[in-house]
Amino acid sequence: MRKRGTSDECRTRGTGDAGARPAVEAMFDVDSCVCFELSFEEILRRCRRDAIDDLDGIRRAFGCGSGCGLCTPYLANMLRSGRTRFRLDEGIV
Repeated sequence: MRKRGTSDECRTRGTGDAGARPAVEAMFDVDSCVCFELSFEEILRRCRRDAIDDLDGIRRAFGCGSGCGLCTPYLANMLRSGRTRFRLDEGIV
């Protein structure tokens, strides 16, 4: 009997499907700026409200993209596409 939280359980969703994705994969969605603790959804909402349409405007208004900078390519994609959630393995950068 496996205990919850073991590596076996974390590796698959347990559906019995040979093509099951690892459960940990869902944890790697990129949906926020961690330095300034703002979700991309909130940033996009405020950008639309305040007519901010470029990365410099986001940096000035929220600080996002000026800390570690890891969110910058996702913010650029967000401005282009309107998406607010990205899978880490999408190759956004």
